[in-house]
Amino acid sequence: MDVVGIMLMWLVGIVFFPIIVYIVWRIYKYTCTLPIKVRRCIAILIIVTPLILYMGMSQIVDKGYCIRDRKYFSEYSKEKMVNDAIILLINKSSDISLGGYKKNQDFSKNSETFDIANFKSFNDDCCHVYIGDINDGSGPVKYVYKFTGKFYGYVMLEYWQIRPNFKMDEEQKRVYQKIEKTRSYYGVSRCGEVFEIPSYLYF
Repeated sequence: MDVVGIMLMWLVGIVFFPIIVYIVWRIYKYTCTLPIKVRRCIAILIIVTPLILYMGMSQIVDKGYCIRDRKYFSEYSKEKMVNDAIILLINKSSDISLGGYKKNQDFSKNSETFDIANFKSFNDDCCHVYIGDINDGSGPVKYVYKFTGKFYGYVMLEYWQIRPNFKMDEEQKRVYQKIEKTRSYYGVSRCGEVFEIPSYLYF
């Protein structure tokens, strides 16, 4: 997907760059025929307008404002973000060691049947929502994804890898053994959407 995106960017650049250069050159030639005062006003507008737009967008980026929902990041439920991240984690078919949490159900299709408390009961103080780059050694996230709101923060899940024992408890329920603790990270957009983090997000 990232390779396709880069190819499309190159294609757009090859097609539109000469057109943009021609339009800019025509505008420049036209402004040369205008009085000096008008040219100064145009020059000031050209300098000031991008600065105003940049300052305005920086406020949106820094404050975590979601244009689509007209809400700030702080207005979204952090508990929902954590629960969404837990569901993403447990539905990863590659992580067999988490099978004890799944109960053989497809929670992505019917999330209401997913006992999130079952996961949290094994992992006290497991889940936190943070703003900014992920502190996992991967490096900073590309600014374009922060600017567009795709990435604003992340959910960190710190949980036990578990495996089922053969014995049952007093209520004839399966007993699970804790093996080791591990961490998983999931990105969060400015609009509170939780997603698995692709490698192309980083520099």
